[in-house]
Amino acid sequence: MKFTYQISEESYVQFNMHHIENSKTVHKSLNLQRFGIPFLYMIVAFILSYVSELSLVYLLTVFSILGVIWIIFYPRYFYSSVKKRTMKFIREGNNEGIIGKHEMTLTEEGILDVAENRQTSCSWEGIQRVTEDDYNLYIYNTSMSAYILPKRELSQCNEIKDFVQKRFKKI
Repeated sequence: MKFTYQISEESYVQFNMHHIENSKTVHKSLNLQRFGIPFLYMIVAFILSYVSELSLVYLLTVFSILGVIWIIFYPRYFYSSVKKRTMKFIREGNNEGIIGKHEMTLTEEGILDVAENRQTSCSWEGIQRVTEDDYNLYIYNTSMSAYILPKRELSQCNEIKDFVQKRFKKI
């Protein structure tokens, strides 16, 4: 099966967002930052009440309000920050072979992807996992990189998924 598609900056950002939203490591880090900082606020409240004339109740109230605001809004800030940095990284370097036109061939042996100045291949045994979101199908060839197949670009998306599922048994 052979097909041509375009990977846009938007598709690349969507992949990165999909990857971090589904990463156990990122979730652990996010939760540590999300709940650890308010805990530190409480410690600061106790220290400030000890070294100053301010009431502990007043300080705990103020820092508790700040902590709740942090817990509620930090994830939105975190994901927004990752998205902005990803877009900045894309625009600061040469991304030929990642962004742009791709021609993919799926065979019984594996995947061949040809893009400008770049050609990659992977056997079915080298595929780590296959996932998707509303916009793209992701065929991971390592734990951190994947072939990004934009659904809007593929008229035969279901046939491609079926072909991949028959060869990749870990789905």
